[in-house]
Amino acid sequence: MCNDYCFSGPNQNAGLAVLRDQGQNSPTTTVHYAAGDLPKAIPAPIGPTPGQVTSTIAVPDNFIIEGDKTAAGASVMQVQINLNYPTDADLTATLTHYGLGKVNLGAVTLFSGVGTGPTTANFNSTVFDDNAATPIQYGSAPFFSTFNPQQSLATVFAPAPSGMSV
Repeated sequence: MCNDYCFSGPNQNAGLAVLRDQGQNSPTTTVHYAAGDLPKAIPAPIGPTPGQVTSTIAVPDNFIIEGDKTAAGASVMQVQINLNYPTDADLTATLTHYGLGKVNLGAVTLFSGVGTGPTTANFNSTVFDDNAATPIQYGSAPFFSTFNPQQSLATVFAPAPSGMSV
């Protein structure tokens, strides 16, 4: 007899039954994915064209993101960044969701034009969470807490089922 964490199937993916909620009483679990191509320098603008950096977070597992928040009140999906730049107000961070075949399924703006004031630099382990109490535009640099992104992560990463609105 097998418990929720046993090996199953030809690819031996231990624990994925829990992520995919394939067990009748499967508990939820936290998974973390990180970009493997960091750190990267943000290039200086060339004339009116801003410098641009792209990084990829590969999510090799296929599972449904459900619910609005965890028992602790955090969103079911959070994004954390570390970013060093002298003037945060010059930056825009966009998170894009690509499906199979690199099809663009949508994008959300985490922040744009934030961080004005006496201190204008850096994001230090800054977490973006749809259920955070403070919108990112009301925070100040250095950003080091949990904030609402400027656009909801749920609109692209946990959309409502067909026929339902959020």
